[in-house]
Parts: sequence; structure tokens; C-alpha cells
Amino acid sequence: MPGKTKAASAAPATPVAPVALARPMLDPERDFTYHPPTSETGPKFTALREAEVQASDRVHNGTTSGDFEAISLATMAFAKVILEVAPAGPRQTLAYRKVEAARMLANEAVVLYLERRIAPGAKLLDKALTALVEARHCASAAVALA
Repeated sequence: MPGKTKAASAAPATPVAPVALARPMLDPERDFTYHPPTSETGPKFTALREAEVQASDRVHNGTTSGDFEAISLATMAFAKVILEVAPAGPRQTLAYRKVEAARMLANEAVVLYLERRIAPGAKLLDKALTALVEARHCASAAVALA
């Protein structure tokens, strides 16, 4: 009815305990400290290094020969290793995205090579190979900091 107000029945506030993260996302003491390989992380670092080298070789050969499928297979294999050995989180995601970028750069380089635009194609191939190295670095950081 107009003019009448209902009295609010306020329940007593229940205090909520703050949620503590397992560890902060950005921690300079952890992030900028050398973490030597252990019996657990060493094989993961080796797997990442070997996968990156294989992907780089295949991407280089696929780009200069115009083989889009070789590029896709090489980058997919590397991405699978990243997902297998690096723990889920922002560093794993960044590593995965860098492999995606490498694939796109290599594919564009193929187009330039096929058009006989060798110098621009070579620059893109270099960027693709650099992205693969950066992907390994990100995945290795994920492993070391897990």
C-alpha cells in the first residue's frame, strides 16, 4: 500500500574470511631466482628443448619448401609437449600462444617465399623461430616455478 514501508528484516552479517591464494601470481623472489633442474624437472626441460628443436627444424624446412602441413604438424607436436609437461597456468598459456603465433608467421613466410619475396619471407621465418624459442622459455619457467 502507498505510504507504508516494510521493515527490512536484515539477517546478521556473517563475517567472510579472506581467501588466501596458494601463492601470489607475481613474486619477484621466486620468479627471479635460479631454479636448478631436479630429478623431476630435468626430463621436462629436456623434452621441451627437444620438441622446440624438432619444431624449429621442421618449420624452417616446411617454410622454405612451401609445406603448410609440415608446419602445422611440427607446431602441433610442440604444443602437445607444452601441454603435457608444463603445469596449467598463465605461463603454459603464453607458451602455447607463442607456438600458435610461430605457426601463423611461418605460414605467412611460405606465402612470401612462394611469391619469390625471399627477404620478407626470411624475416618472418626468423620471427617464427624466435617465437618457438620464447615458447620453450615460457614453458620451462612454468615447470621451474611449479
